Amino acid sequence: MYDLHVHSYYSDGKLSPRRIAEEAKALGLHGLALSDHDTIEGLEQMDHYGKKCGLDIIPAVEFGTTWETDGNMVEIHILGYLMDTNDAELQNTLNALTKARRERIITVVDILRDFGLDISAEEVFAKKKRGIVGRGHVSQVLVEKQYVQNAGEAFDRFLGAGKFAYVPKTVLQYDEIIRLIHKTGGVAICAHPKTMKNDAILEDLRRADIDGIEVINAKHQIRDVHRYLSYVLEHKELIATAGSDCHGRTRKNGALYLGRYASNHKTIQALRERAAERRSQQ
Repeated sequence: MYDLHVHSYYSDGKLSPRRIAEEAKALGLHGLALSDHDTIEGLEQMDHYGKKCGLDIIPAVEFGTTWETDGNMVEIHILGYLMDTNDAELQNTLNALTKARRERIITVVDILRDFGLDISAEEVFAKKKRGIVGRGHVSQVLVEKQYVQNAGEAFDRFLGAGKFAYVPKTVLQYDEIIRLIHKTGGVAICAHPKTMKNDAILEDLRRADIDGIEVINAKHQIRDVHRYLSYVLEHKELIATAGSDCHGRTRKNGALYLGRYASNHKTIQALRERAAERRSQQ
């Protein structure tokens, strides 16, 4: 079995690639996809330690974008699997997204400082010694300085969409993301569609040539799995995948969801065959 949705400390996860590989081996997984947000910085380590643990490592990236309907912006995540990570356009795009993330945090901090909070960008960046930085790292500083009690309050009061310190993230459009994934010989999968809260988006994604849907995810309940599996069965060109969206052990009870929601070898074969088709089209 393969867990096709795993995050490391190179994005918003808590574990190193080495620790992920060791945990995956202990759980008896055959392989996994390291799918950090907007970065492939951890892939070299993941591949190294994965091989040492006898794991099949699938290169992946999770891209974030938005979709507008009736004046409302909906966040979409698209997983790109089996891309050529040496592709110049892909690397330039990820570098640009990383730079934009840093600039976004600086703007957020400036807004908070204007509001009277004693916080600096340097303090936020110090929370992330590797990989990408995000609003979660701002919330950590706010908690430490006792402006809020927890990250949830930080987002509810300051950082969440629609709040006064919210700054939209620089993103590619969903069709641009799918095009880039295909151009690099990869496979594009819509991640945890339930979080989009509007299944009409799936039709737009399908028209943009999305390759599949993450049917099983920790964020999905049984009725969601049935709904998205039915959609895949109705549109037979789509591939159904499963992934835990593991970010490390949970704060609530220390549970590790790695491998709890996983894809079988038939799914992996379907991804590899689709990737071969995409490469042949370039």
